[in-house]
Amino acid sequence: MPSEKDALKKVEDIIHLHREGGFEVVGWVSNSEKITEKFQSTILTKELNKSTTNRVLGIWWDVQSDNLQFKLNFHKIPEKVFNGEKVPTKREILKLIMSVFDPLGFCTNIVVKGRIILQHVWRSGIGWDDEISMNIFQNWLYWLEELKIIGTLQIPRCYSQSLSSTKQVEIQVFCDASEEAFAAVSYLRIV
Repeated sequence: MPSEKDALKKVEDIIHLHREGGFEVVGWVSNSEKITEKFQSTILTKELNKSTTNRVLGIWWDVQSDNLQFKLNFHKIPEKVFNGEKVPTKREILKLIMSVFDPLGFCTNIVVKGRIILQHVWRSGIGWDDEISMNIFQNWLYWLEELKIIGTLQIPRCYSQSLSSTKQVEIQVFCDASEEAFAAVSYLRIV
């Protein structure tokens, strides 16, 4: 299993390679105090604060708990639409659904439901600034409640520590489809 010593060596190698190419490495954050202490004055943009989260690949990393999490930002969405107090238009539904950035697919099971609602809106034939039907609005309200769950998700960033003491690890893949969506998901099964 890699150690902090290995990580320090990799950081040094990366800095060296980038310098050779004329690039400067900046903006690194680590949950290792050794790495933080060694590189704080050169590549770490701020002192590591164990109670903060940092944006990594479009999602947030809680350094202290070593979990990935989502901070959804819906400031461009009218509050009454987000709270379900107003019947949204096709434009507002699209704007809200596309505001969820999930590059690793952790929230796909929730986001796909919003996209299915959008399919129904498109099939209804309404215009961009027309309100959706009451039937679709009821589904929209249920989906908004599910959407709020995303902000509470905590996903462990690192699985390798728990895998080192196991004898066997399996990758299991499941697929399913319907007329509205299809999905595939992979799991690590620790035996």
